[in-house]
Amino acid sequence: MKLGLDIGAGNITAVALNNGLRIIRKAIEGKPRERTVEVLQQFEDGEYEVGVTGINGKAIAEILEILHTPNAVAVLEGIRRYHPDARSVFDIGKENSSHYSIHYEDGELVLEDFATNPLCGAGGGALIEKMARRLNMSLEEFVQAAYDAEVAANISARCAVFAESDVTHHYQRGTKADGIAAGLCQVLARNFVNGICRGKTKEPIFLLGGVGMNKAVVRFLKEGTGKEVIIPKDFLYLKAAGCAHYARQRFELRDVIEKLKNFRKDVCGLLSLKLLEGIRVSYEVIDRQNGNEVTLSVNRDYNLSGRTRVYLGLDVGSVSTKAVLLDENGRFILGLYERTSGKPLDAVTDVMKRLGNIELGGKKIKELVDVLEAGVTGSGREIAADWISVPGKRAVVKNEITAQAQGAVYFFPDADTVFEIGGQDSKYIKIQDGKVVDNEMNKVCAASTGSFLEEQAKILGISIKGDFARLALASRNPCDLSEKCAVFMASSLLSYQDSPLEDRCAGLAYAICRNYLNRVAKEVGQNVVFQGAVAFNQAVVAGFETLLEKRIQVPKYPDLTGAIGIAMIAKQSYKEKNERRKVA
Repeated sequence: MKLGLDIGAGNITAVALNNGLRIIRKAIEGKPRERTVEVLQQFEDGEYEVGVTGINGKAIAEILEILHTPNAVAVLEGIRRYHPDARSVFDIGKENSSHYSIHYEDGELVLEDFATNPLCGAGGGALIEKMARRLNMSLEEFVQAAYDAEVAANISARCAVFAESDVTHHYQRGTKADGIAAGLCQVLARNFVNGICRGKTKEPIFLLGGVGMNKAVVRFLKEGTGKEVIIPKDFLYLKAAGCAHYARQRFELRDVIEKLKNFRKDVCGLLSLKLLEGIRVSYEVIDRQNGNEVTLSVNRDYNLSGRTRVYLGLDVGSVSTKAVLLDENGRFILGLYERTSGKPLDAVTDVMKRLGNIELGGKKIKELVDVLEAGVTGSGREIAADWISVPGKRAVVKNEITAQAQGAVYFFPDADTVFEIGGQDSKYIKIQDGKVVDNEMNKVCAASTGSFLEEQAKILGISIKGDFARLALASRNPCDLSEKCAVFMASSLLSYQDSPLEDRCAGLAYAICRNYLNRVAKEVGQNVVFQGAVAFNQAVVAGFETLLEKRIQVPKYPDLTGAIGIAMIAKQSYKEKNERRKVA
């Protein structure tokens, strides 16, 4: 008898070959080992040649001391035996998606081309499941709505977390839920066709994997390739059947079950969080709108009594908009922070209005200051600069890297390395003699950004500001979530659902630090400055300090460093203009 186990991200599929097929499929629900035991207990006892494949199959194979069968081997063995007429195979599951282009020579299958998705949740069914929950729909309702939609919303084909931000923006603009659902299904198909197939599909095309149940994605796959896509009756279990045929190692089934039952997973206890110095929150919440906070930071040591000439710095990002005022000597006066909410001009208008109406000493700021020069940075810098500029005097515009570097040097003149983590972007900057000499940004992945942590805190039912760091710093055995796509790390977190909340929070803090250090950061110097709103999170600061074994410096206003940096650049620009006038 032969037994093939396809242990994927969402389901385990088992196929036993003994004068026919016996198929059992079960949702994993974050517990691959336990669910594998439950599935195996449904087969009759005896000796089997056992094979294991799938993304979660590697860990099970290690426990059983069985060679793990690669997905490609299992798929191609199944295709060779059951569908030899196939010339292209689409295999799209919850986390993995692959394309195979094949032909036969002398009766032997030949693999012409193979490509698989990088570890990104935008390339598999995880994106659809996640967004169905976000839209308060069952998966069946979501698929039907997407299939019936007349127009698909235009949604980013990047990271799944960034796609979620686009969904939020569509909601705010009143886009219908069916259009959003269709847009998300179209994104999955578009990523696969353009990023993985790359025009190398040949007919007949066979579709395998759980996404084959999503008729909206299937439709978009057909539209994207311009070809017919066949869904065979064995699309959910062909890989397991192929794995069973390929299996060679023999085991008594009862021994396999006992081995899995007796295995005990050790949580990661190699790291501990040790914060060297606390971080004081430097702002007060002045307004809350639909759960979004507007915060004000004020230099209480500054006496703004008479008319003061100032420099204005605006940082218009994809997630938040910040504004600061510095005096002629560069001293910080105050700063505002609020959500951009997909409407940069509205956010700039609101933040400027709020800024002018802030009262200090009984008078409004607009009655106390004269703006000498304004500077704008961030993803919305160009459109914001046009809006705030006056005839003959356009605001200074610089990119975020330059502004963040200036913000770091403003607080720490000896800074040589900058870690900047915001809502959707994370940046690495190397500084030498106050100048940028190298930089890097996250590759459209949210796994090293604040949006990932914020979302996971919501799932855990805790406050990212009030509870997360406190719980993480109390951890004794942080969960090991490795470092990969945000959606996949969220799935990994499910396997630790029986672990203390403190250990899960610590694991998340370490995960974002590891992801940043492995995917974004390059050479790390001696004087590291950590900025961006995530720097307020003591657990993340502690994670960096523990992993790097060095002190991490956090500015007093880490959420405003981009705005402070561009205000300093505006100050320098004003000074240079005056010097040129004197020479002229």
